[in-house]
Formats: sequence, structure tokens, C-alpha cells
Amino acid sequence: MRIGIFAASLGGGPSLTGVNTYSLALVESLYKYDTENEYVLILSELNRPFYEHITENERWKKIFVKPILVEDFSVFKKIYRVAPMFLPFTEYLKFDYTKTGFVSLPLNIINSLDLIHYTVFHSCSSIPFFVEKPFVVTLHDLRLFYPEFSKKPTDKLYFTHLTMKKIFKKVAQKSSKIITEVPFVKEDIIRFLNTSYQKIEVLVSPLPDIYTNRLSIIEDLSKVKAKYSLPDKYIFYPATLASDKNHERLLLAIKMLRDKGVIINLILAGSDNGMLGKIMAMINSLGLKENVKYLGFVPLEDLVSLYQLSHGVIVPTLFESVSLPVWEAMILGKPVATSNICGMPYQLGDLGIYFDPYDVESISNGILKLWELKVTETLSQNLKNRAQTMLDKKKYAESLIKIYKEVKNGK
Repeated sequence: MRIGIFAASLGGGPSLTGVNTYSLALVESLYKYDTENEYVLILSELNRPFYEHITENERWKKIFVKPILVEDFSVFKKIYRVAPMFLPFTEYLKFDYTKTGFVSLPLNIINSLDLIHYTVFHSCSSIPFFVEKPFVVTLHDLRLFYPEFSKKPTDKLYFTHLTMKKIFKKVAQKSSKIITEVPFVKEDIIRFLNTSYQKIEVLVSPLPDIYTNRLSIIEDLSKVKAKYSLPDKYIFYPATLASDKNHERLLLAIKMLRDKGVIINLILAGSDNGMLGKIMAMINSLGLKENVKYLGFVPLEDLVSLYQLSHGVIVPTLFESVSLPVWEAMILGKPVATSNICGMPYQLGDLGIYFDPYDVESISNGILKLWELKVTETLSQNLKNRAQTMLDKKKYAESLIKIYKEVKNGK
């Protein structure tokens, strides 16, 4: 088979977060373990550096495209590029698909493929259902369909999100297979997109080599502890400062425990997404300056040490298909207290401590269980073993190839 992998990412610069991490791990798995099929990688110039180790040969080719953000288009161009997919008669017309969507794919490349896998799907993808090839699409989550995450008519990206909902439904209808990482997203796809149960495959993605290699390198912990002035015992939450990461309720839970006489040290790390002022003001107003420290964005080598030095990791996020901090903690054998929703229970199984992320008292109970937990070598090894089993790249590649064969054979 000759398979196209569409992994052209968005963003203002090179980034290995979210779906970009997913795409790279998928490519690495196939590159290492598939010795039969041919691949054409459709990538973004932004993330070219991350794919340098995927060298081109007789079975692997790379082409680079530059996505254009849908919100940068004029209203006329948006209508021109998007409207055809919603017209009832387009099924019977031969559209020039190099002029649909927001990325144009060379005709000769498309014609040479047996199928395409869209590992990244967004408003800047080429619209796959205009391409007369079977395709697989990975849907990471359907956050757009939840009322609490939907854009209001007054929001800047309202039109984009409205369009994306339509695109998601059309893509789900036209795709040969849909891949997602956790069962709860599969249920969302069935519920929101009216898709058959049999079309959806749940397949947990491993982590890219750049993550797993660095997670295995342990720096001088004493130097990192001194660098960040870390307490002897703390729980760790590495996450972008954003509303859905739920820092506010986490701080209220820490305050609730302090009022009961239980002092918890909390270390926060991650870039700011508009919440820094609010979070710092809240830390001050709650009187938590002595026990809560925000480190900002830290380099990956320091991040590993921050995990290692912690007593455990807390992840109170309100929405996450799968949580990268949960995987990282598990790989390093660190216990996790996390939200009892979305994909986290699927990741941790019976090894996790769970709480309701909308209930401050429930969060505080989860924190206390983690804080008082005796971290044994057995628990650490069980966490490592579960992560290793779930993130096995060889088994992942074999599962992907099986799906591709089924699509190629029309099953």
C-alpha cells in the first residue's frame, strides 16, 4: 500500500504539544516497525525540525505545506472555500479539491495514494471528502460540541467553530475509519456525529522518542531542587495556565485543607494562556504564597526532575482526551490524583486517585489521599508497567497497519 499521512500542524512556531505529539509518535511507530508499505508524509514547515530523523528513502517521502488560518480569510474567501461542502448537489460534481479547504495537496501525490490518514484535522486541512480516496481520520476530542466550550456569537472564532462542527459531521460520515485514543471520545463521536459504533477504533498513542528518551535521563536532582527552591515534599501540576486546567478550584482545595490544619505544598509549571494575573492574585488573596509556587515554562530536562522530586502529580483538568502529564508521571512511577472524567481513568485504571474536578471538597479529598499515600516500589513499578504496556509502539504500529489494510480492502 501507498499511504498518505496528513500531519500538517498549526501554530505560530515549532511545537510538540497536543496533536503534534500524537502525529510524530504515529509516524515514528510506522517508520520503525512497518517494513512493507510506502508512506508520503504531508507536513507543515513549522514542524519540519521534529521530523528530521525520519529520513526519506524508497518507501518514505515528505512534502511540506503551509496551512492558512481560516480566521485570516475574508468572508468571501471563507464562503468560496467552505460553502461547497454544505451544498446538497456537490456529491455529484467533480470539484477541483486542490482549491477546497485551506491546504492544497498536489494532484499527482493524491493520485498515487491508496488511502490517506488525517492525524491532524482542523479548519486548515484539505477537506478530505473532496478527495476521491478512502481516508482514515483521527478525532482527538469533540470539545466543540460541549456547551461550556462552545464559542458565543460575539466571540472572534464563532464562525470558525460553527464551520468546524459541520466539517466534523461531514468527515465522520465520509471517512472509512475513525481513530480515537479513549472510549469516552468514541461515545462522543457516536452521540454528536451520529456515527456507527463499528467505524470507530480506540487506539492509544505512544509518546514520541524525544519524550521517552528525555524521560529516561535524570539530572542532578539536588541542583534542580536548589535552582527552583523546592520544598522537601510537594505535589506537582504541570499545565498551561488556562481556564479548563482548573487551577482556581485546585487553589481553593489547597486553602480548604489548610483551614483544616493540613499544609500542602504545590508546585505549578507551564506557560501562560491568559490566566497568570488571575492565578497569582488568587494565590495572594488566599494567603498561599508560602506553599504554592508557579515556575512558569520550564525546559523538559528540568520538568523530568520536577516529577522525580515530587511526592506525586495532580491533574484536575476539566477536559482532556488523554493527559500527557498523566503518562509522564506513570512512566516515572509517580502516583497521580486526577479528574474522574474524560480519558484519565482509562489511562490509570485502578492505579489512580480520582475526584470530581467541579467539586472543591472532592478535589481536596483527592489531594489529601495523594499527600498521605505511601509511595512503595511496588506501586511505582505497577505504574511504569501499565504505561509501558499501553504505550507500546510495535503493537501500535501493527494495529494501525491492520486498520489501513481493512480500509484498502473496503472492510
